[in-house]
Amino acid sequence: MAGVQSKAPTAQPTMQQLLQTMQEGFLALKHDNLEPLQKSIDRMEKRLDDHAEQLEKSVEEPADFQTVADVEIRRLRDQQKVLLETLEDLDNRSRQQNGRIVGLPEGAEGLDAAAYVERMFQKLRGNEVFPRLPVVDRAHRVQVRQP
Repeated sequence: MAGVQSKAPTAQPTMQQLLQTMQEGFLALKHDNLEPLQKSIDRMEKRLDDHAEQLEKSVEEPADFQTVADVEIRRLRDQQKVLLETLEDLDNRSRQQNGRIVGLPEGAEGLDAAAYVERMFQKLRGNEVFPRLPVVDRAHRVQVRQP
């Protein structure tokens, strides 16, 4: 029995060493296997972060564009309103300057109706009223209304 007891204490440190060696081996194996996985996970996280950033930008850009477009639309509507008011005013002024001459015989104006009307005004009103020929932009015949 004495011989068995003497072997047991020497076997125990060997078991401890063996256990420690196995643990170190498992840790090294675990580290070797987990390191590539960790790197792969890190790469995936980076790609997901990049993708999330791109998605955020793609959401922000149309919103910014929409804001710019809204401002431009508002500006163009205001400009259109001003232009329509100006057009209406000019159209009304143009109508106020229209003159109608009734009773001229057909074909009396010849080929240049505007020149005929200019000369006619000067003859009718004299040089005191029209020292120069009045400017007539255009002259044309209008269909006579039937009673």
